[in-house]
Amino acid sequence: MPLPQKVIDRLSREPSGTPGWSSQLLMFSGTLFIISILVYGGIAIGFKPYFESKQRDLDKKIQVFTQQIPLAEQEKITSFYSQIVNIKSLLDNHVVITPFFKWFEEHTQQNVVYQSLSATIESEKITMSGVAKSIGDVEEQLAVFEKDEVIENVSFGNIAVNDKGGWSFQVSITFTPGFLEGHANN
Repeated sequence: MPLPQKVIDRLSREPSGTPGWSSQLLMFSGTLFIISILVYGGIAIGFKPYFESKQRDLDKKIQVFTQQIPLAEQEKITSFYSQIVNIKSLLDNHVVITPFFKWFEEHTQQNVVYQSLSATIESEKITMSGVAKSIGDVEEQLAVFEKDEVIENVSFGNIAVNDKGGWSFQVSITFTPGFLEGHANN
């Protein structure tokens, strides 16, 4: 049975919406590509020489300024800058133990005064000398340190009555690994 004429007419017609859509997409993509090439070319040809000339001008100004400053002044400025860098380095390292002092203040007995402190961060050890009003205050200070979980080892020594009637002593404290370094990183 042959196909009816109506069906043959439908089959022979071309689809209406498909070809125009792909050509529009190709035209849009091509336009974007050409615009991006033009923008790149404008930057490479226009802005690059402009910025290079500005850089040359600044380099010339720096050279003129450098020539205006006597060599002795330049050396003084360099020396001063070096001192500032060294001081910054010292301050950065000084802050390492500063947070430890909060802990230290919280764990010091009221009648105990420390006169010197020496710390070794790598070995987590602190050595101090101090004075207490009475031998009982020294014992209380020892008890406070022994109760603290962050202290691995504590030893008191050289306990003696000083000329003012107080009790002088030395104490060495070894902290658990990472305690002082943990305060150093705060």
